[in-house]
Amino acid sequence: MKKISEKCDKGEITCLRSVVAALAWVARQVRPDLSYRVSRMQSITDKAIIKDMRECNKVLAYAQETSEIGIFFSSSAPTWEEMVTCSITDASFGNCLL
Repeated sequence: MKKISEKCDKGEITCLRSVVAALAWVARQVRPDLSYRVSRMQSITDKAIIKDMRECNKVLAYAQETSEIGIFFSSSAPTWEEMVTCSITDASFGNCLL
């Protein structure tokens, strides 16, 4: 059994990437409450340790246990004429130092 501070091997990183990618899709589409934890996992995937895999499993379990939570698109929503959509993003590319 590996210690939680040991680095993940290539196979484990591949599995981690797969789960994180699936969670990222869900977070973008209907579960903004998962966004921070998923984003953090995306940033550490290349240098993941066993502790990170355990955290990923916790996020996955939470997402599954709370699958009824999320953005709901109702058929009785406002009409296109009434609706307003606002998106705020920050890719932080302007903060790069060369």
